[in-house]
Amino acid sequence: MVNKKIIFAILAFVLVIVMVVAYWSFVKPPKAISAALKAISPKSALIIEIKNYPNWRKKLDQKTLFWPELIQGETFKTLNQKLLQADSLINSQSELKLMLSKKPLLISLNLIGKNQIEPLYVVETDLNTSEDAMLEHLTQSVNGRAQVAHKAYQGTEIYSLTWTGQNQNVWSYAFYKGLFLASPSVLLVEEAIRQIDLSQSILDDKAFVRVQSSAGEQTDMNLYVQYASFSRIFGQYIRPEWRAAFKNFEQLGRWTEFDVETEPSALVLNGFTSASDSSGHFLSIFKNQKSGKSHLDEILPTQTAMIWSCYLSDYTDFETRYVDYLKQNNTFETYEQWFYSFENTYQISLEKVFREVVENEIALVYSSIAPEDLSQNTFFVVQTTGQSQTLDAFEPMFAAMAKQKGVDPTALSVDYAVKDGKNIKIYSFPKSNLASAWMGRIYEHAQTNYFTFINDYMVFGNSLKDLKNLLDQNERKNVLENDSYFADLQSEYIQDHNLCLYANVNLSKPLIEYGLVPEISKYVISDFDQIKKFQALVFQMNYNEDLLYTNMVLKYNPVVKERPRALWESKLDTLLSIKPKIVTNHLTQEKEIMVQDINHTLYLINKSGKILWRQPIGQKIESDIVQIDLFKNEKFQYVFNTKDRIFVLDRNGNNVEHFPISLRANATAGVSVFDYDGSRDYRFFIPCKDRKIYAYDSQGNVLPGWAFGVTEAEVSMPVQHFRVIDSDYILFADKNRVYMVNRKGEEKIKLDHPVQKSINNAFYLVQFNQTNYFASTKPNGELFLIDVQGHVLSKDGIDADANHYITIADINQNQVPDVIYTNENALTIWYDFNKSKTIEVEGQLSPPVTFAFSANNYKIGLTDYEHNDLYLFDADGSMYKDFPLKGATLFSITLLNNPTDPFNLIAGSRDGFIFNYQIP
Repeated sequence: MVNKKIIFAILAFVLVIVMVVAYWSFVKPPKAISAALKAISPKSALIIEIKNYPNWRKKLDQKTLFWPELIQGETFKTLNQKLLQADSLINSQSELKLMLSKKPLLISLNLIGKNQIEPLYVVETDLNTSEDAMLEHLTQSVNGRAQVAHKAYQGTEIYSLTWTGQNQNVWSYAFYKGLFLASPSVLLVEEAIRQIDLSQSILDDKAFVRVQSSAGEQTDMNLYVQYASFSRIFGQYIRPEWRAAFKNFEQLGRWTEFDVETEPSALVLNGFTSASDSSGHFLSIFKNQKSGKSHLDEILPTQTAMIWSCYLSDYTDFETRYVDYLKQNNTFETYEQWFYSFENTYQISLEKVFREVVENEIALVYSSIAPEDLSQNTFFVVQTTGQSQTLDAFEPMFAAMAKQKGVDPTALSVDYAVKDGKNIKIYSFPKSNLASAWMGRIYEHAQTNYFTFINDYMVFGNSLKDLKNLLDQNERKNVLENDSYFADLQSEYIQDHNLCLYANVNLSKPLIEYGLVPEISKYVISDFDQIKKFQALVFQMNYNEDLLYTNMVLKYNPVVKERPRALWESKLDTLLSIKPKIVTNHLTQEKEIMVQDINHTLYLINKSGKILWRQPIGQKIESDIVQIDLFKNEKFQYVFNTKDRIFVLDRNGNNVEHFPISLRANATAGVSVFDYDGSRDYRFFIPCKDRKIYAYDSQGNVLPGWAFGVTEAEVSMPVQHFRVIDSDYILFADKNRVYMVNRKGEEKIKLDHPVQKSINNAFYLVQFNQTNYFASTKPNGELFLIDVQGHVLSKDGIDADANHYITIADINQNQVPDVIYTNENALTIWYDFNKSKTIEVEGQLSPPVTFAFSANNYKIGLTDYEHNDLYLFDADGSMYKDFPLKGATLFSITLLNNPTDPFNLIAGSRDGFIFNYQIP
């Protein structure tokens, strides 16, 4: 009995919960609607509702990273000045400030006349607010700063403020039926008064009320967009060539409501969009389509500027609705004629083929934009059910094309070699305007002269060159999914969708400049240094019952900088661990690049960024990579060492006979390769942990006659060989002393007094006062010089810690050596052993490296590991143009192509890419 009572009690409790839920679901009162909406014109393009204006302004100024940056530009500076003027007026009037903190502020954008856009501001007054007192206070607060005039309109007074010295800056305002109305245009204030008295208002628009009822109440603001009005108002700012495509925006949908959250580094907008198939709205096409995840990031290059992607779960339903949409908007006849003509000419119904092979995605892609020709590197991408099935469906088309051209069908494709003997076919397509004929004018830059397949994606392009470049990018894994910025954006914001627009703001500059009329474009471009720091725009939609869930993100990244584009970027399996080494292909004499990653894989990369081979080494390479001609036959090999072995690899990455050789103790520095007389009888020297210097011949045998014993401590830098007036000197040092020996390891020079060398730095052969010296630094940064008789000369140098780095070169070409230091957070150039110049570079700095651009043009390079920056300085210490560049490793500079071409800078990134920057 007790158990039954407990069961009945539980059931009764559950029933009560169900009744409460049902009440709040079906009987609860509707969301409160702001009375201020009565004043808003149903034709408004945009409506902004700010819940608490004073708090929002404070948040914008004090808690965002992007607003202080944006107002540095002229456009946003002007807007900010107007906001500050409004703030001054509000703060001077306590009742107005209190009213704006209690009631939402509505701002609508409206068209006046043919092309003038002006805002209307509306706020509901508090019941306790004395309108007469507020008018008096407003008049007093601007006394001396503005002239106040007023006129009667339909039984109420409209006041106008003309700010002193600014005849064009007029504000009109009025109180009417519990609403405060204000605008730079008196016409909008008059229209609002008339609108309030009308029986019909925006609240009679069912589509608006539908999205308004979904608006969040705890957000910073709500934003409403009416597509038809927005298209008509803002279409005037679009270049005439693009207005036809932009006009489609009018048919996109009816209304969108966004809940706007102002985050420190992003504007995040989420809401819903209404669209009706009976009204011919484009978005209604997706009504029965399930949303899904795009995989375009797996094939599109990191330099992709913009993607407009449709995701479909049922192409047949999409086609049915799309045709209905075209009919309602009187564009079906053009569509039908194009496909009918194609079928008659090429004996294939593309509509039928698409029903068979289109899988999920259809996309327009702008990659590396060429401002002079927007069709370059612009692609039309269709995800298919498979390459074989698609090509089978296209067979009649190829046959008809071949017959017309009088060629074999095989002549309609070319093989493009990518790697390991693999070829990818690129096919000719007979019409260049498939994309725009099928999907609309917005696709007109995507020319379809050729296509290829990447995974299951059928990719159309304007030229063979464009598609070959895209295939190369994929082979190098230089794709969006491997880009750290895009990966962060995707993990945080990009969701399953039916429609998605992604734009890299910085890379989209040519599109922005091209798309806007010149008088508007010039303002945007002049402020682009601020605008480009919005890293990306993401806009997405997917159907949720009878509304489309809509979200948009403007992601701000203050470290995004416009930089010279890399000629190519090649993706390794993981991060680099060594400085890129420039080597020579003995077959072609072309330059190539050798690198190792942190998984100890060695790569050989050609001058175009294509990976020729990978070779696992098993350990990190501890030395420079030295190219030698071991067999004296003009064929080159590569020498380097790990901790326990010395390797010699041939051009294909295979071990040469007798190598690798195992060391008798772990190496403490890199292997050195000496060719004393230029005879290619190589000697390998390496210091090891047992304090011995080991020497090997070119066969990997211990070198007979090498008699050096042991050092006092471990040697931390490679052994060096110098030839001075036909005499050989072999130098190395430990923390206690310097050793100068002959070819047999016997002491050749005895120093006149002991000297300690810094642990990170090599010796340099310099000439000073017509005397040859071996130069380096002491642990405290002081410079020392040793002549061939063993005399030690000390120079001041700079004060440095024990971990400083140097290089010595005559960078100002005055026949006196210069010493370049990196120490802590500074680069110091000590000119002529006499005067110094210091450049502060905050970060973890690499050793400095000098590069000779010509006989009289030296530059200094270094890497800031902490901030991922590459620096290049001229000999006078000024930073070279376009620097710093992005990169995380030591870098090499060379000429990869013709001697007349710009130099190439090769570096690695934090996310495993090799960059090839062009340096003029």
